[in-house]
Amino acid sequence: MEKEYPKLGTLNIVLIVIVLSLPLIALMAKQLSITTNPLSSDCGDVTRELEAQDIAYAGATGSILILGRDSLIRWPHGANSPWQTDAMIKASRLLHPAAVAACFQRLVAHYQPTTTLLLLEPQDILAGSERTLMALEAIAASRTYWSSSPRFVVALPFRGPRFRPGASQWSQFEQAMNAIEGFSGLEILDLNSALLDDRGAPEADFYWPDGKTPSREAYQAIFPMLAQALGLK
Repeated sequence: MEKEYPKLGTLNIVLIVIVLSLPLIALMAKQLSITTNPLSSDCGDVTRELEAQDIAYAGATGSILILGRDSLIRWPHGANSPWQTDAMIKASRLLHPAAVAACFQRLVAHYQPTTTLLLLEPQDILAGSERTLMALEAIAASRTYWSSSPRFVVALPFRGPRFRPGASQWSQFEQAMNAIEGFSGLEILDLNSALLDDRGAPEADFYWPDGKTPSREAYQAIFPMLAQALGLK
């Protein structure tokens, strides 16, 4: 007599299919989060973006590397742009501080700069100051490990009329930044002093009506200070 095996019901078959599909679903979810989340620190996406920029701007080489997100993407380009310098400019919404720390080898060491500038965004303080500080500490450690970028400058974010973090929040961030600067050799650059009115408050004319986004005039005003700090030609 042949041994009879219990027949699988429809529900059992469905459960087996789901279990077998879980690894594929997890992989797809991971890929989706990487490609749609600008806070992802996946170095694969960062590498692909940089390779595309390197090809597009093959002639852009130099000893100064400038990394940034929205503030750098919005910086005026073209014939009248102040960026007619020997600086290498890498602008992408993927280049938040945590990604710079995680992908330091490809983002910084690969280009062998003598000076690197990282432009912070308001959300780095308003929505994630602790994460930002941890990333800056990791950047300092990576800089030492890879013996790369003798100078690493961190530019504080634009602070327009509507940039309003809690007083204690901003104070704690500044204190931590000062501690990082002294301990890890990172240099802190605050470009906002060029954007103040006679009372020492942010000049509204340097920002869009939203009170947060810097205008073309704001970029023109801060460039001399930036050029002097970085030694741009």
